[in-house]
Amino acid sequence: MRKLLRSNLRRLAKSRVFWGCSFTLLAYSELILISTYTNMVRYNESQPLDSVFFASFSILGVILSIVLSLFTGTEYNDGTIRNKIIIGRTRNQIYLSSFLTCAAAAIFICFTTLFLTDIVGLPLMGQLKMPGSTLRLLLLDGLLLCTAYGAIFNLIGMLSSSKAHTAVISILAAFALLFIGVWIAQALFQPEMIEALVTGDPGETAIQMIDNPRYLTGVERDIYQFFYDFLPGGQCMQFTRTEVAHPWLLALYSAVITLLCNISGLFIFNRKDIK
Repeated sequence: MRKLLRSNLRRLAKSRVFWGCSFTLLAYSELILISTYTNMVRYNESQPLDSVFFASFSILGVILSIVLSLFTGTEYNDGTIRNKIIIGRTRNQIYLSSFLTCAAAAIFICFTTLFLTDIVGLPLMGQLKMPGSTLRLLLLDGLLLCTAYGAIFNLIGMLSSSKAHTAVISILAAFALLFIGVWIAQALFQPEMIEALVTGDPGETAIQMIDNPRYLTGVERDIYQFFYDFLPGGQCMQFTRTEVAHPWLLALYSAVITLLCNISGLFIFNRKDIK
């Protein structure tokens, strides 16, 4: 499997899409950083680097869907998988080497962006304010999240025989996860009380605080919180807001997603008719 992995990594390193998407994510992160710094100077405000350090996570899933779908889709499009089987590689080796390549690509793109964001942001906004232990835990969460994304898009790519279908399904899945994460976040962060215009005596009105009917409570809130922590889109929203309430749960859920995707992917791929 080492030869397969080296071959995949060499092909990835030569991919213009890989480097183009890496640059796009980095440029997006730096744009947010510089825009925030400009507003700080304009309004004479102070804001820590922490507030924008993970800003790139808002589009991380979409960027990875483009890179990884085109990478895995080429395997079928060029007949590479069939050739690997002919020369004696097992389907397990082919699938797992592809997953490891996808995970490595996702981690490289994400952590290169974080590293360079820190380098550029240090002279502008100062050092990160969060404790070192918190930062290390968040970086672990980020690494496992990238691995989960790699498992998801590798699953889609290895089970679809069409490069175009792989790209479309992966990108749509990434946007779906993103929008679900945004939707859940909006629901969870509804205020418990809201202002309302209340009418009393004829001609008299007053503004009072009333219960927000959209505020989630009880089991319903627990269900929303579970999916906010479990789904990659929800995790990305938490990173973007720098409000990761359950970091160890996020790590566990990402590991579970990775494991489930690989087990199901191997099961189906071993039974797939490869033409």
